[in-house]
Amino acid sequence: MINIETIGVHALTGKRPLPEKEVRIRPTLDGFDASKYVMCIDDWSAAYPYLSLEFRVDNQPVEPGQATFESAMDTIGLGGEIAFPGGQTITCVLSKNSVVYIDGYLDTDHPEFWKESERLDRDAIGFRIEIDAILISAGEDEATEQGGIIIDVRPAHAVQRSNEYIGLDVGHHNSLLAACRSGEPTDQPRMITSPGPGEGLPTSTNMPHPILSVVRIYHVDRSNQIMDNPHDKHDVDELLAGMNAVDCEFGSVAHQRSRKSMDGIELAAKRMAASPDWNELKPYRVFRKLSGGDDRISLPLPKRLPAELLVSHLLHQYRMATQSLPTRLAISYPTMYSAREIEQIREVVQRAWLRLQPEQSPKPRRLGEAGEGRLIDSDGVQLMIDEASAAAFYYLFERILSQPGQFPRFRYMYPRGLNMLLFDCGGGTTDLAIVRARVKYDPQKANNSHGETDSDSRKLVLSVRGRMGIPDFGGDYITEQLFRLLKAALAAAINQDLPPMPTGTGSNGFAQLSNYLTTYADDVERIVGTRFELTPAGTIATNTGVKHHQRAVQLWQIAERFKIQLAKEPNAKSPSEIPEEEWLSLFPDSESKERRQWSEGIRISRSTLDTLIYPKLKELVESCNQMIDEKLVRKTDRNFSDDDYPEEIEWVAISGAASRYPLVTELLRSELNVPFINSSDEEFRSQRLLIDQEHLKSAVAVGLARVLAVNDSGFGVTIEFDSNLARRLPFDVTYHDPGGGGYLPLFRENTCFDDLPGPDNPISLVPEYRTTSETERSDGERGARLVRLYRRFPGQKTDHEYLEYEFPDGTDGEMQICYDPDAMGGRDQSSPFVMTNTRTGVPGRCRESFPPEQYLHPVQRGDL
Repeated sequence: MINIETIGVHALTGKRPLPEKEVRIRPTLDGFDASKYVMCIDDWSAAYPYLSLEFRVDNQPVEPGQATFESAMDTIGLGGEIAFPGGQTITCVLSKNSVVYIDGYLDTDHPEFWKESERLDRDAIGFRIEIDAILISAGEDEATEQGGIIIDVRPAHAVQRSNEYIGLDVGHHNSLLAACRSGEPTDQPRMITSPGPGEGLPTSTNMPHPILSVVRIYHVDRSNQIMDNPHDKHDVDELLAGMNAVDCEFGSVAHQRSRKSMDGIELAAKRMAASPDWNELKPYRVFRKLSGGDDRISLPLPKRLPAELLVSHLLHQYRMATQSLPTRLAISYPTMYSAREIEQIREVVQRAWLRLQPEQSPKPRRLGEAGEGRLIDSDGVQLMIDEASAAAFYYLFERILSQPGQFPRFRYMYPRGLNMLLFDCGGGTTDLAIVRARVKYDPQKANNSHGETDSDSRKLVLSVRGRMGIPDFGGDYITEQLFRLLKAALAAAINQDLPPMPTGTGSNGFAQLSNYLTTYADDVERIVGTRFELTPAGTIATNTGVKHHQRAVQLWQIAERFKIQLAKEPNAKSPSEIPEEEWLSLFPDSESKERRQWSEGIRISRSTLDTLIYPKLKELVESCNQMIDEKLVRKTDRNFSDDDYPEEIEWVAISGAASRYPLVTELLRSELNVPFINSSDEEFRSQRLLIDQEHLKSAVAVGLARVLAVNDSGFGVTIEFDSNLARRLPFDVTYHDPGGGGYLPLFRENTCFDDLPGPDNPISLVPEYRTTSETERSDGERGARLVRLYRRFPGQKTDHEYLEYEFPDGTDGEMQICYDPDAMGGRDQSSPFVMTNTRTGVPGRCRESFPPEQYLHPVQRGDL
């Protein structure tokens, strides 16, 4: 009998390895004296589907199945005399000196393991797995002896509830989970590593370990049933429920797979979760069978699913590392998100959390009116705050709450409060926000009847005074410009007839470089094809397009790593850190020698890349200065201040991984209207410009976790956030006056939704009449068909298209608009702003005017 005892196994914590067992298996019965004998181990897969065992005899692996069984029986002279037991029976030939090695794992995520652990009595410490085995010899020493393998799974428990607070930052490019212990918010936060296949279990560490927000779906358990009725969204949700319904990979593993094939790959998980058509279906090429092979199908899946799987993976990594179930989540959203986008992100995260629960459908519980900035009395998502406030709290905690003196020191230094500018330059977008931090102190509550300090007497109040989102600048924008340069340089290296790229700097250099890239764009594309067309269903139209898409992905990944190299090495001229095989993979049909020469001829400096991105970044900083002027100097919003005393920014806090690119901080220091930010005194400057290089990406996640921990820990402090932020307009809503009055405001930025005109008191507007080829009416029909609304963030000088209303019967008559969240839903009303033609009484069909590519990763657009 072989005994194996596990150590500390909890349900739903991943694949837990068994301690490797080294044994010499010898017969114990009298008369069992054969020099060679066979050990046969029954197939246990049906009884214990969560158990995986591997056997080696004298370091040679033993393959299960009939062929090994028959070979073993032939060895001892019993070939054909004993029937194969079937299944995955383990059979091996042993001698008395043979050493058998047994290792494997318990899949604690398997539903049967969960059921087994749930059946345990309260006082039970575990359960036993018993597998039958038999020893057989033949000839003069013919004998049999019964035996077996016993695995004591103890201690075995259902997964425990975690007592930690979880902050979850899901990004366009990277995602991260951070945890703080209950009652110990000053402790270093816990971050979770995410090892690849065969690299062991996740572990916890104090250093950030973000994972790439890349998802690869390669198999769906019930794909045939989904294909039978793909348009029944409720049925599809039920078929996709549970941890084991979808087989997928994440992070660097999925990223590496994408270099060879984009089948099942999703690069824009968060973008699609926030898109208006997030519940619509998108085709993914997956294996029909889990074992792989060449049989693949195009399977329609909800666009929100990759984000849900990504969040579920992050939570599961935590569960595996800590052997506990996360129950208290705080999540963030981009400061510029609308109420619709916020609610979608919340639902995706709650679905992901429910996916971890045993035998739970991922259908989210409704969270009612509790929301951003307020706690929810249920497991799962308990807090939602914007990314700017979360990052602000990270720095405030590091600079104030964790330091001696805490509030008294802060109140002394900033008696009127502190204004902080948050500059969060992420992978896809840049969020800007002016956050005010002030202390509210109530001396009457300072001491209760027991002489203890009441935490309500000390509140740190964070309010967002102004916010702006830049959807077209971030790490992806920098990579895209470098992609264009690499593509053009590679084309020039391949075809010597193309003139070399100009290398000038400044405004003249930008004009020359832009002109070159535009003039020779078609020639470059013919040499290095990376463009393709998409069908209305979102698939690539041609086989050539598929090849171009794959090349675009590969060249983008080269650009990403070259960008990192340029940021670290200001004098670098060529992408020397890129492995040769990645260059060669761009043109698999060409000679290796030619491809090697092409890549060696590429020369691009950081100053050239800076020349391309400088105008966009300069525009962003100017918008930032304009927002500071509006909110702190001219004080156009009286919700935060009723005096005319000009204020200033005391702290500039930088977060987001894209801020590592040097030009970002260089331009902020030189152009931002903040006193002393560019002081020659390094120590003084560091008091104004806050950059934590190690936590650029983790500041939001750590800030989220600490908010929950501080509010619930008896830390002597309560944190009060701008809980109605998501209930206020982040921008002006305007329309274009056809009488020449320009863009006129309908609803002002920072107006609470509850204060907007409802269905009972709509306001009137004069629409912008448009008679383009798309809107012209036939004879006898009057008026244009479309009315557009625009939006303008604080600090922006131009109005951008926001909503579009279509009136099939024309726009003659008075147009009225109101705010009605109950009307939102479906394709005909994608916004709570409802516009009605009073002449017909018919509301216009409303859709957001954002370009569809806003919700795609750049390499998915087809225009690189």
